[in-house]
Amino acid sequence: MVRILLLALLLCVACTPRVAMTVRAPARVALGPVKKVSILTHEGRIGQVMRERARYELSADGYFTVVKLCGTSSCEPVDAFVRLYELEVRAGLVAHGSRQVPMMHVAVETDVVSGDGRPLTPKRIRTRQAELGPTPGQTMAERLATELAHEAIAELLPPKSTQWLVFEDAAPFQLGIKQALDGRLEAARKTFQDMIDANPKTAGAWFNLGIVLELQGEPAAAKEHYVKAIALANKPEYGEMLEAFEKRQAVLRQVEAPPSR
Repeated sequence: MVRILLLALLLCVACTPRVAMTVRAPARVALGPVKKVSILTHEGRIGQVMRERARYELSADGYFTVVKLCGTSSCEPVDAFVRLYELEVRAGLVAHGSRQVPMMHVAVETDVVSGDGRPLTPKRIRTRQAELGPTPGQTMAERLATELAHEAIAELLPPKSTQWLVFEDAAPFQLGIKQALDGRLEAARKTFQDMIDANPKTAGAWFNLGIVLELQGEPAAAKEHYVKAIALANKPEYGEMLEAFEKRQAVLRQVEAPPSR
């Protein structure tokens, strides 16, 4: 019987109506409200592979918009330039115990400047080396340069995680919840607002509308609705959602804050 009850509980938890929200933590290197960037490198094969790696990672993540280059400048105004400049590429023998080992060494200078040339990050020299072995020198140099480009870009991207916003799922709220889960947030917003207009003491409608407003990027209004729901029915889950909301907003303020000078 205990096992059957446990299974039923797990099934109930699995079917709880909830919606995912992506939350980003501050990046290791803060760029504040910068969103549109262009990537500058030296001409040549090493610059090309670094630019392609940087463009791929920035575009794939979706946090930044990468603007193409037109000649030596961006094709449209940007918030910042991500600069990856080749400093040194050399192969040589390095003493390793009693033998000389052929090594490839690559050094790259990286920084970020605003669209009008103001430094947003300090310049940094990044180096990497690896034993050549049977790998052709140019291939190894490109591989190391690509790794350095990845290292630089990883520091700029705010890491993201998924948080779940759980709806109050009593029977009267099912239509609005379904609309929200289907991505029809405006329709869900109207459904819950109509419920509030009909009965302003419907705590669950205030709570669920708060979730929809947060998903629509209206945090001030969302907080008002969470607080109102708590005032009407001080349920533990309402307080937990408000606490989680405050934490998300604190992280968002850190992510979007201007970089320190």
